[in-house]
Amino acid sequence: MHANKKARTGSLRIREDVPKYLLNLNIDSAYYAPKSRSMRENPLPHLNPEEAVYSGDNFTLSSGDTQEFKKMRGFVLSQSEGDTPVHMEGSPSQTELAYKKDQEKKKEDYQKLQAQIRLKYGVKNESPPEFQDPERN
Repeated sequence: MHANKKARTGSLRIREDVPKYLLNLNIDSAYYAPKSRSMRENPLPHLNPEEAVYSGDNFTLSSGDTQEFKKMRGFVLSQSEGDTPVHMEGSPSQTELAYKKDQEKKKEDYQKLQAQIRLKYGVKNESPPEFQDPERN
């Protein structure tokens, strides 16, 4: 390779891996979009999830920290209308800190509300139900 030429390896895949579209050749199997190289559904739904090599792109989008990231993105959008804008890409640490403070404030407000309700209605149960984030599905 010449020193002045750059190697493009961004779109190459490892050749030992079996492509998604070859996992299940059934016509009624999950649809593979060749332009975006995505397969949303699980091509092998009959397999045990622990045994599956690939579970579809929707599984990837709903696992790990992606749900928390979506909530944080929603928080950033709601804060952009406020008086203290936060920028997720420009200052990720500041954004995460502001998001955690907001979550703690919501939890404290929820606990205060539960205490007021217990006091008002004379409920003797000291342990309120666990806080459920209203933005959660």
